[in-house]
Amino acid sequence: MARSNTPRRSAARKPIPVARIRPEGSWWSRLPEAAQHAICLGTLLTIGLIFYAPILFSGQQLIGGDTVKWRMMAASMMDYHDATGEEPLWSPNTFGGMPGYMVTRFAWVPGIDSVANWLRNGLGLWPISHFAFLLGGAYLLGWWMTREKWAGVVLAVAFGFTTYIPIFLSAGHNSKYIALAYTPWLVLAFAHVLRKPKLLGALLFAVALAVHLRAGHPQITYYALWTIGIWWVADGVGSWREGLIDRWARATAWLTGGGLIAALMSAYPYLLQRDYKAFTIRGAFTDASGGLDQAYAYAMNWSHTMGELLTLIVPNAYGGGGQTYWGEKIFTGGPHYLGGVVILLGIVALLLSRKRVAVWALSISAGLMMLFALGSNLNVLNRPLYDFFPLFDAFRVPETWLVQVAFCMAALAALGLGAAMPLRRQVLEPRAEADEARRTQIVTIAVAATLGFVVVLALAGSSLLSFEKAGEMERAIAQIAQENQVSPTDPRVRQAAEDGVGQIVGERRDLFSADAWRTVLFVLLAGGLLVLGRRGKIPSWAVQMSLALLIVVDLAG
Repeated sequence: MARSNTPRRSAARKPIPVARIRPEGSWWSRLPEAAQHAICLGTLLTIGLIFYAPILFSGQQLIGGDTVKWRMMAASMMDYHDATGEEPLWSPNTFGGMPGYMVTRFAWVPGIDSVANWLRNGLGLWPISHFAFLLGGAYLLGWWMTREKWAGVVLAVAFGFTTYIPIFLSAGHNSKYIALAYTPWLVLAFAHVLRKPKLLGALLFAVALAVHLRAGHPQITYYALWTIGIWWVADGVGSWREGLIDRWARATAWLTGGGLIAALMSAYPYLLQRDYKAFTIRGAFTDASGGLDQAYAYAMNWSHTMGELLTLIVPNAYGGGGQTYWGEKIFTGGPHYLGGVVILLGIVALLLSRKRVAVWALSISAGLMMLFALGSNLNVLNRPLYDFFPLFDAFRVPETWLVQVAFCMAALAALGLGAAMPLRRQVLEPRAEADEARRTQIVTIAVAATLGFVVVLALAGSSLLSFEKAGEMERAIAQIAQENQVSPTDPRVRQAAEDGVGQIVGERRDLFSADAWRTVLFVLLAGGLLVLGRRGKIPSWAVQMSLALLIVVDLAG
């Protein structure tokens, strides 16, 4: 039987009638909407300034190690440009020589991103110059999805303060940071076109995608496009079920047109880089000796392990960074941490949010990208994708996928906060009252389940994890024997090694235990706020503001 394209809605989705509506009587609800937006955005900017105050107000600059290395590679090109005023086409001191466009570019067409670049270079406001754009875009996306201002604040702080961002920023991965700053804008423009497929939306999407590409970190753009692609498929399925496939088709056409415009706006230097890629290890090079080829093995360095995903909720589960880190990676600057509050709100979104397309798209995206982050620890998935999926073989360091996971979870947290808030009206119709009571029960169950999980993790984790890096004892024995010019089989050597390794294992166990109970505390506080808010004991604005503050303290702290 042919399906009708006439829009229809199931009975379960019909709006619940109410007998009387009255505004919430709080000071917040009485403020004009513009004032509410101004307070939220002002709060975000203030938090950002406080967080980066040691850089902004110390008379010093944040210069990461990779920035120094890049400056050394680009020095000869800069000298040539200063002397001649011409665009240098070759960098002679970069890996024995490399095309100039792979290192730096002096000819640059102005764009929307020139505003942030001027704040960075002209006023010296790095990194707050782009952090402000990240917070603003994330806030608007959260508000657009939920129409809750504080949900926008939650998305902004949950994404902006995820621990990995300051870690790689301090390492000098500036283009990665800039691309992430524009990710919320790209997703917002995309989602807007899905709902309102018109020319203006397509042009905004083109601008957002072009700016993202101009950031110069195609790996982050690729990750964002994965989320957009999954959302597009989810919206197609939802539109088909709702009889709105015509709207989805129009949106697809506008998005395609916008994407082509963005590609034209940012074609240079990507077309040149595509040609150059074939001659590098990121091209089609393989090792004829069999097994995992050299290029794949290189690409899978810094693969996450399944156990190390615990750092998403207990940051020091694997020792954090430096000498206390005991995971399988060569080294790491620190964990990927989302926070117990963000995860709790994400669970609430899965259970309660009526924005089902967005929830499923973000959840599937986050789940898949966690699997991608496992890299060579999940070859059954990642090897076929590396071999056959477009551009999957072009990027390195699988754990970087977790940056996009942080974005997806932050967006889910915003949706969860919006869904958890009680209706801002006096409801007298029995069916509406029953629905609100059911939603309160679901929130309570979600809080209890999350709290129970983290408590069990805090109690049992210390005995389930080894806290010893693979081969650590053998390396300690070899080092002690060499330093003392004795045989590695000497019993005194083994005893000294066991004492030393035992001490650092104890430090790691203490780090895990402290962080696990810290997560329990934050989940307990957040859960209490949600339950009390649902039961009307605390005003909604106070619940939302407090949850945003908890996330800031958790992540920024």
